[in-house]
Amino acid sequence: VRGLGALVYLAPAGLLAWEGWRGRGEPKEYQEEPGTERGERRGMGRFVPLVCLLVGLGVSLGGYVLVWYLPHRAELTRVNHYYLFDQLIPHNVTVVRQNLTHNLFGDERGFSPYLFRHTPVQFVLVLLGLSAAIVRREWLSLKGSVRANAGYAVGWLLVMWMAFGVAGYSPSRYYVLFYPALAVIAALTLTYLDKSFQAVWRSRAARLLIGGFLVYHLLETFLHHRSSASDFGLYGLTLLGMVGLWFWQPVSAPCFGERERRWAGLTVLLWAGVNAGWTGDWLAHLDYSQRDADRWLAANLPAQSVLIGDTACGLSMNSRFVAVPVLPGLCNDVRPLESFAPAQRYLVLMEGQRSLAWWRSRYPAVIMPENRKRRFPHLVAFAVTVYAVPAGAETALPSVRPESR
Repeated sequence: VRGLGALVYLAPAGLLAWEGWRGRGEPKEYQEEPGTERGERRGMGRFVPLVCLLVGLGVSLGGYVLVWYLPHRAELTRVNHYYLFDQLIPHNVTVVRQNLTHNLFGDERGFSPYLFRHTPVQFVLVLLGLSAAIVRREWLSLKGSVRANAGYAVGWLLVMWMAFGVAGYSPSRYYVLFYPALAVIAALTLTYLDKSFQAVWRSRAARLLIGGFLVYHLLETFLHHRSSASDFGLYGLTLLGMVGLWFWQPVSAPCFGERERRWAGLTVLLWAGVNAGWTGDWLAHLDYSQRDADRWLAANLPAQSVLIGDTACGLSMNSRFVAVPVLPGLCNDVRPLESFAPAQRYLVLMEGQRSLAWWRSRYPAVIMPENRKRRFPHLVAFAVTVYAVPAGAETALPSVRPESR
């Protein structure tokens, strides 16, 4: 997440470059105009903030290269290659299309369904504000620091959405990078709630796209894609809603008027209620399955055991077992069982993950029902199985690639 956060710098760099390009032909001296902040730079002086930003980034990057990257370049090159080319960067156009579809209209994964279900108030406000800005360009009339902050937040969010929209690996914990920009844009929409709502209400295209998108995700929240009947209901009702939004011609848009602040306050209360509901749901379903699994392993496995696999570290935090995380293509994936013989070894693997197929292809004699020591059906939403490695089993296992990572 920290590494992907560097993408945020594209937003201020792009905005500062645009501001400098717009003002390149203006007088170089400082001027003051109505609505501008005191001392705002004009002409080529508008490029000064961009230069300062780039110099600061260059100094920081240079320090990182000298102090950290060069001394550890072999390890960092391997790790970066894995995360970039094995996880993040899609391999072909088909994968890009699939990732975009999941992020816009997905159910089990994707940032659109996640944001709609976990922070619906903010998500709707952001869509409303961005749509209003496109339809009537209300935000383009903002001045000074307010305009700069709005542009920064919009650029931040668009950069992140575009990056995660095509990324091959973007679990929900990565979406924390959206939240600061979401909060700023939602606050601006609340400030201009009446204008934003009326702009979208009066635009047939905006009503159709935003309304249809929200109707789809609302229905999907309850119908999901359990069967052909649920899919038919989901797509059919969404289509009916969009047809209604297209042909509906409202006489006049609702005007909040003096009640705008009251509606804004109610919106904030609704947002707080949704957060309280999710927090309560988390507390109601909080369990100690990971701790209990850790204790069971400590009580039932030999003291000098070696736990090997993608969940080995997570299930040995309170014990003295040797834990060896194995991630194919990243770490400890060359002769992982042979390297710790003759100690008693156990594979601790998540079911349904691609790493399980890797173990099956290289150590089929170990991934057998008779070697299953224990199965934990629910550990942080995953099923985990523990396999005992028979003594001397590595002599009968297929060879693996010899190069070391």
